[in-house]
Amino acid sequence: MTHRRPRLSALLGSGVVAAVLVLLSPRLAGATPDFPQVLDSDLSLTAKIETTFPPDGCLLCHTTEVGGKQSLKAFGTLAHQYGASSYNPNSLKAALTAVQGANPKLIDDLKAGKDPNQDSSAGSTLPSPGYGCSATGGGAEGACFEWIFALAAAGALARRRQKVA
Repeated sequence: MTHRRPRLSALLGSGVVAAVLVLLSPRLAGATPDFPQVLDSDLSLTAKIETTFPPDGCLLCHTTEVGGKQSLKAFGTLAHQYGASSYNPNSLKAALTAVQGANPKLIDDLKAGKDPNQDSSAGSTLPSPGYGCSATGGGAEGACFEWIFALAAAGALARRRQKVA
């Protein structure tokens, strides 16, 4: 009887696919779809966030539609610093109140249908957002290390299965 050894590339490939699915699924599920509507109602906006930042308003705070703490623009970083957290509309309302107190011009921009991230008069009020592995916030710290760990685990699994076969 001939024992067929699985190819390393097949084992590694399946491990990588599994790791990607496991690690990416919470990131994609991390969107907070009701935040644009909270902004619309809490600030009594006539120009809806969804219209100013199409298609769904996420680009006010995020650099991509996927969102997440690793892709915050300056206004999103400021809201996060004032306590806005995913899936917590009350935290967003409190953060907007804090932003209104600290720099009412940013909220005025939103009410006028303008992008507060582009407002040069806001000056140093808007923080510089961080991107990539060095960006921090909430449970996202070490997100890049998750990928490294997943790939190392997939490689170790492939080696272990080779020894067994």
